[in-house]
Amino acid sequence: MPSLRYLSFYRCPRLECFNEGIQRLTALRNLSFNNCKSLISLPQGMKHLTALEYLDITNCEKLKLMEGDDYPTRLRTLYIWELPQLVSLPQGLKGSANTLQFLDISGCENLGVLPEWLPDLNVLGRLVSQKRMFLVLKIAAAYQFSHNMQHRKSQPSLVFSLLLYCFNNIVVCI
Repeated sequence: MPSLRYLSFYRCPRLECFNEGIQRLTALRNLSFNNCKSLISLPQGMKHLTALEYLDITNCEKLKLMEGDDYPTRLRTLYIWELPQLVSLPQGLKGSANTLQFLDISGCENLGVLPEWLPDLNVLGRLVSQKRMFLVLKIAAAYQFSHNMQHRKSQPSLVFSLLLYCFNNIVVCI
């Protein structure tokens, strides 16, 4: 199975954790965890998934994203939806600073602020955030984030949009 490219765990109510075997799936490009209500941690050794570009973590009520550097380093797309245990984005996601283009965070009611390192992501083209979690994010900070991303010397043609959905209002910084 080392040539497996797509792996999805969907409605696995008893799935709690993994052994390190997943790190041998070096050709894996897409990995999804959807409605795994008992999942408490992501697989160990994810940094060895060198081809992984797409990670979707949705509706995993008990999942806590751990700190550390055990995250993939070539992610292009990351969905984080409905993770009530999430209080901050792990620093290890900075490993994808040169590749992450799309980040979508929704329904993580305990995630209160964006991390300070988020503007360090070199090619992030779109950040989408929903629910009330970013109501605490100051609009000035959102503007500064957008401004920083648009004026990077290494990415002069970068098109960036920051969407914050706060209740029924939409704030767009372009």
